[in-house]
Amino acid sequence: MTQNANKKNNMLLNANDIVKKMKTALKVTSNKQLAEKLGVKPNTISSWKQRDSVDYKLLMDTAIKYNINLDAIFTDNFYDDKNKNKLATPFISAPYIHQYTIGLISDLSVFPCVYFTKVDTPTRIFQVPSNNMEPLIHQNAFVACQYIAPEKLYENALVVFISRKKGFFINRISRIFEDHVVLENEKYNPMLNDRYLKFHLKDADETWVIDTVGYMINNSKVWEWNFD
Repeated sequence: MTQNANKKNNMLLNANDIVKKMKTALKVTSNKQLAEKLGVKPNTISSWKQRDSVDYKLLMDTAIKYNINLDAIFTDNFYDDKNKNKLATPFISAPYIHQYTIGLISDLSVFPCVYFTKVDTPTRIFQVPSNNMEPLIHQNAFVACQYIAPEKLYENALVVFISRKKGFFINRISRIFEDHVVLENEKYNPMLNDRYLKFHLKDADETWVIDTVGYMINNSKVWEWNFD
């Protein structure tokens, strides 16, 4: 996955491209018509373009409602014959993080996918819902992860823990013990003493190690930043 990511392919489309694709899929031509289909004000569409940020939950719900191919809307390399030897990686945007974490969404086909060169382990892309890892990883950035067994975790790794019981965690591993790890926040409040937190491995339903981070270059979302 890393080698493919470092080529800076524009796999996740910018807001303007997503809006164009939604118009085509819904057979409308203007922002006003699209807004009517989505149930929002016309200036909402213009705002998305200006901020290069769309309401992923709304668009995904609309795509599902009208049976629109999610990959074709949100990515630039959705599945076709050329991707048959690549691994489909679900892209889970911030509005869906909580539902995914607590197990309300088990059917990964509802999410758009990005296709990386095939690897032997499951992969995920999460949109970061918090700012606790800034400035290293910004809120709303995209982290591409590979599954890692808890016993193979290592110190200083950047990880995502999914816990039905405790929630969603994105942190650096500071220390590893037999039954728990000490997680570290990059951004913390000394007054609250919240730099470190203890996480029991028995509470982890999914364990992911962050491989790359997606961020903005010239209004296009690209993958870079190898943490190996």
